[in-house]
Amino acid sequence: MEVLKTFTNPYSPYLLASTLVASIMSVITWRRRSAPGALPLFLMLITTILWAGAGVLLNESVNSESRYYWFNFLLFGSLMGTPAFWAFGVQYTGRDHWLTRRNILLVSIIPILSLLLGWTARYHDLFYKVFDFGTRLPNGQWNLVPGIMYWVYVAYSYSVMIFTVGILAQAFSQSAGEYRSQAGVILAGTLIPFIGNIVYTFLLGMGNGGIDPTPLLFTVMGVFYAYGLFRHRLFDMAPIARHMLIETMQDGVILIDARNRVVDVNPSALRWLGWNQHSPIGRDMEEILGDWYNQITIFPTNLYIETEVHTTDKPERYFDLRVEPLTDKKQMMTGRLIVFRDITRQKMAEKAFRDAHDRMRLHLKEIELLQEELREQSIRDPLTGLFNRRYLEETFERELARAIREETTLSVCMADIDNFKSFNDRHGHKAGDLVLKTLAEIFTTHSRAADVVCRYGGEEFLILMPGADLDTTARRAEDWRSIFEQSRIEFDGEILSTTLSLGVAVFPHQGRTSDEVIKLADEALYLSKHGGKNKVSVARPWANNPM
Repeated sequence: MEVLKTFTNPYSPYLLASTLVASIMSVITWRRRSAPGALPLFLMLITTILWAGAGVLLNESVNSESRYYWFNFLLFGSLMGTPAFWAFGVQYTGRDHWLTRRNILLVSIIPILSLLLGWTARYHDLFYKVFDFGTRLPNGQWNLVPGIMYWVYVAYSYSVMIFTVGILAQAFSQSAGEYRSQAGVILAGTLIPFIGNIVYTFLLGMGNGGIDPTPLLFTVMGVFYAYGLFRHRLFDMAPIARHMLIETMQDGVILIDARNRVVDVNPSALRWLGWNQHSPIGRDMEEILGDWYNQITIFPTNLYIETEVHTTDKPERYFDLRVEPLTDKKQMMTGRLIVFRDITRQKMAEKAFRDAHDRMRLHLKEIELLQEELREQSIRDPLTGLFNRRYLEETFERELARAIREETTLSVCMADIDNFKSFNDRHGHKAGDLVLKTLAEIFTTHSRAADVVCRYGGEEFLILMPGADLDTTARRAEDWRSIFEQSRIEFDGEILSTTLSLGVAVFPHQGRTSDEVIKLADEALYLSKHGGKNKVSVARPWANNPM
């Protein structure tokens, strides 16, 4: 197949320029193919290279067979650019979820069918009624008259292009700053070959010898894209599409207008709200929000709201809900933006923390009670429940210090059960324990709250009486002795009884220290024991007492 070294068609240099520009752009685009829209644009530029390049070779071929051969390549480039352009617009605007095999196949069916009909056009008149590469028209073009399937493809092609231009225009209107400039360059570059093809098809007239400017205008589109590449960092700074921000958000997002109708909603919101009906767009806000509606409408619509809501279904979930009013430039209410975030895990963590805190407080309380119990056990006599000698030693010094500070008295009464050993030998230790508990009960029942009653050891007891003088102490000791003597203790069918001897001493009259007072009370007890028992004796005056 012979190709002339010089151009015989004045249109060929422009087609060659388009081929070169598209080739350069395709190399640059391939290097940035990971950016949104770059790979479909690369494929679109490849179809442009085939379209324009095959056009040069077709115009410069010297026989009809070679022209038919190169026309097949031209036809492939001109027809398959449409689905590539659709894929570019879809991916650049962030609608990657549309690029499914099914959608790509649907968009490509008519171009593929048209391509097959075009390649076999010499055998039918469906795509071209007249298909003649043997004779040039006066303007140097070939005699091609479109058939019915050609116009089917044109209708399909314009529909796809209008749709793609529409989503690019929407991306332009919704973008800001550098992204808006970038989208504007893409939109402008795209419109030029689109408008040129419309002019060629409907004004110059396909089949009337008109020159198709579309591949030439792809050169202009390449210039626009080159400007966008170097000036606005096209494919280096890809826009973040709406679906990346809204559709994939875990937070629920609902946009409502001034009349409380749902304008937009993302999948997360539908999932959290359990909406499984048809699209909620256009429905009243109350329908989609359910029980949450009342929690929102109690506030004025022009206020920013932040509250907490929860679902009543099981498992129960909690959400942080925010409602922000939307206004126009005149501060007129245009709608509200509702955003809610699942905070169930946070609430569960807070509840677990509170439960753990409550358990810890309960454990601390139990420990405190246990410590108190252990302390009680350490200062109490296990048999009688009275304070033990250890507690007496701690308390005596404290009460003595207070008596000195307040210049008052501190009395001590020591008591001992008479003949307790022989009592135990005769009746047994259980009977003796019962006697000890009975006496302990008498002491506690007939003592003041401030008195300290202790089991001093064995059958011996000591009662510490803050503020009591000698006469009072002696009278109370006599009361205890009399009550105990008259008590009757039933044990194993027997009525048991015994007596009590007591000795009394008072600080500071009969001792200046705890040891001295206890010693003098013990000596008084000794006097009672050796004076016939069952009696109360008062300690002798302290020899060194200046009073």
